[in-house]
Amino acid sequence: MILSAVHGGLFALTLIFTPPNPKAGPSEGVYAVGSSGVAPLPPPPPPVSPSTIARGSWRGIGWLAVSLHGTGPVAGMSPARPSLISLGGGVEGGWRIRQWLALGAAFGRQPHELYREYDPELLATFSYRGFMSALDVAFVRVYAPIRGRFDPYIDVGGGLSFFNPARDRPNEIGATVRAGAGFDIWVSRTMTLGASGIYRVNFIDTTVGQAWQAALNIGLHW
Repeated sequence: MILSAVHGGLFALTLIFTPPNPKAGPSEGVYAVGSSGVAPLPPPPPPVSPSTIARGSWRGIGWLAVSLHGTGPVAGMSPARPSLISLGGGVEGGWRIRQWLALGAAFGRQPHELYREYDPELLATFSYRGFMSALDVAFVRVYAPIRGRFDPYIDVGGGLSFFNPARDRPNEIGATVRAGAGFDIWVSRTMTLGASGIYRVNFIDTTVGQAWQAALNIGLHW
């Protein structure tokens, strides 16, 4: 609305604006001063259910890990049973054919017995160490069906054992069986830190011995 009046020869112009209605809808062709016309955006597409999103198949993950382990006796007879608590090392690798299932192989070695001999001519006692090596030809590992960085598992397997005596005796080859449990913690997409415990049964000559192993490991994955 525009109102005008004349007062003493002066012309005054008064503009009165009607306030906008905040509930009014948008008007085609009406824009702010200085702006250009922009076509309105199309309506958004309907939401998609997550169940319709295609998932790729699990193709497996390979890994290679090195470990530092301690070993000690449980029961049985020597030389299958170790006679001392010792520190050793090992390596393992495998292929994770499913998110919850993997196949692998491992090798470890550690001192297995200690023999001391006194030399009367030198008036000294000498210590000789025997070693046990375990080649786990294959083991099956089952992972817990949980998600996250914490990845627990159990496994079972076996293979060959190689005994190198501390005394002047020939080397012996036997068999070994293992059952283990442990966990990995993913520190990156390709690296894990973990711990495990293994119960092992060795068969050397006519003896059967049982041992435990506790290990810390670091693994690379691809």
